[in-house]
Amino acid sequence: LIVSTVSFKRAPEVAAAAPLESFVRYHLRKGFARLMFFVDDAGDAAALAGLRKFPSSRVLVRIRADKLLQLQKERCPSFGKLAHLVETDVSARQMLDAELAMAEAPSLGCAWVLSLDSDELFFTSEASVVPHFERLYSDGVEQMTYLNHEGVPEVAETTDYFSSITLFRRNHLAVPLSPEAREGLRFWMGRSERGQYMLFYDNGKSACRSGLGAWARSQHFWEVPGGGRVCTALADPRRLNVEGFRRCEDPCVLHFPVCGLGWFLSKYQTLGSFPDTWLG
Repeated sequence: LIVSTVSFKRAPEVAAAAPLESFVRYHLRKGFARLMFFVDDAGDAAALAGLRKFPSSRVLVRIRADKLLQLQKERCPSFGKLAHLVETDVSARQMLDAELAMAEAPSLGCAWVLSLDSDELFFTSEASVVPHFERLYSDGVEQMTYLNHEGVPEVAETTDYFSSITLFRRNHLAVPLSPEAREGLRFWMGRSERGQYMLFYDNGKSACRSGLGAWARSQHFWEVPGGGRVCTALADPRRLNVEGFRRCEDPCVLHFPVCGLGWFLSKYQTLGSFPDTWLG
């Protein structure tokens, strides 16, 4: 089960929700049983029209409203600490949406839950993700964190970044320690005023088994009770989870942030005057 919080109300007019439709088609073809979308605004005609092109048995749509908030109050472990941020902080909404999807996953027949933004793909070169998740299950893995790679705009404008962007900054934790690689890292860092390599995030995204009582620690990680086996594809010295390291370059998460001027403007119009930190 993929869960995603979406807003396409301010999408470039020429594009409407074209990337959202690509997101759905791709993940259904890769074997995900169901996709659950939380649409932030009942007036988001582009998102709703795009999602309704797909079978409602596999593409589930929830619309932000008082009824949804009440359901999250009843079923989401983090509601008490996040409720006051729901109106102003998209991260809070994403975490509560993920927890509700986690709560409902067993009844939907879904053994795993993965939270993705609508500008991300769970990429695999294989025909289906199912064998991968079956291997995790048989190995006793309860949470798996995947490498993320960051898309670089190649054109000024695009209606669908998923179909037009092919250049990615590879996660630095997956880059070989060669002189050529270091030169490449320095090139990209030199293009940022703050010397950043990846401009958005570099700590991956995680899939978690359902039915365990897990709750969202952030949009990136789950908290799994009972000390279950938690694995990561990131050999990250900031966390030193040596025992949990599991080599995995495929699948991975491809992130397409603000890939096109129109989408860049749309993102900031949607977020508004946001603070420098998430979750207060």
